[in-house]
Amino acid sequence: MAGRRSGRPLFRETHEQKDGTFNISRVRPAGGAVEAVVRAVPVTGDHDVNHLLFDKDGALYFGVGSATNSGVVASQDPVNQKWLKQHADAHDLPCRDVVLTGRTFNDEGGATGAFQPYKHADAKHIAAAPMCTSAIYRLRAGSSTPELIAWGFRNPVALAFDRDGHLVVGMQGADVRSTRPIKDDPDSVLRVAEGTWYGWPDYNAALRPLPDPVIDHAASGLTAPDASLVVAATEPHAAISGMTTMADGSLLVAEMGDFKPMTDPNKSEHAGFQVERIDASGAISPYLRNRNAGDAQPASTLDLRNAFERPVDVRIGPDGLIYVLDFGAFVTSGGEPKAFPKTGKLFAIERVR
Repeated sequence: MAGRRSGRPLFRETHEQKDGTFNISRVRPAGGAVEAVVRAVPVTGDHDVNHLLFDKDGALYFGVGSATNSGVVASQDPVNQKWLKQHADAHDLPCRDVVLTGRTFNDEGGATGAFQPYKHADAKHIAAAPMCTSAIYRLRAGSSTPELIAWGFRNPVALAFDRDGHLVVGMQGADVRSTRPIKDDPDSVLRVAEGTWYGWPDYNAALRPLPDPVIDHAASGLTAPDASLVVAATEPHAAISGMTTMADGSLLVAEMGDFKPMTDPNKSEHAGFQVERIDASGAISPYLRNRNAGDAQPASTLDLRNAFERPVDVRIGPDGLIYVLDFGAFVTSGGEPKAFPKTGKLFAIERVR
């Protein structure tokens, strides 16, 4: 992701370290050493540091995803299994002190509580972490210390400024997996209000309460998130991955597509695999997708060549064209998920007149 300061272009990227944490680094286009600007972001779990965004003053915004699907580590969760052996102490980190309700969740390893490492369930109070998960941060130009903007997002992937300059986030909802499976959780686009708790892991992506919360909200000083902050919601498991603002103020949202059966072994309908448009009223509808009847589907299942597999980002170019970055073929059925090299594409799309 590129930014500009003092007239010179700077390029920043996120990358994983050997210990599983992430750095955000700066690379000058003329070459030279990679300079870390944020170190050791604690994302040793399901999700990572997500897309980077700069405002007009050069401040950098970034999202930090959750360590787990719904607040609890589980050995039978197919995503947790990828990192649990290497990072046995990994768990979600709250942004402020929280009091737990005491709910525990059992699998073959025993009981595990929310915001605790696997097979740990005794904590009643969890202290705020110096840097937490499930949050959005801002790094002002010239600073080395990120500021917390808001928290309680499961996976705040896509960031954009709307036409009025307000920050909006595209968040991926929870899956039907782990010892605390969440059914029919949509993805959503939310207005970001500084200092706000957005409810995860006790509210879904549409800011509706889930049954049997793991946090004692009253004892923790937390109030229910304001549902008016929801701009729009997608179908469950659409996998919002990128977002941009059009000249008319509408938002374009790139959806990578579902990861069934990993995300929901019981649901037959497809979701995602397209770019949707959110208009000024909040109505959401398909904008760019492969031609076929029924649900949007990847090109490989429709026997199409130059078409979408898994759109992960969308931008409006200086030439007025819509650019869509496509991850390429990624198969989640039949055992171990598999990505296919050299299948990713960049599409340039113009209006048919």
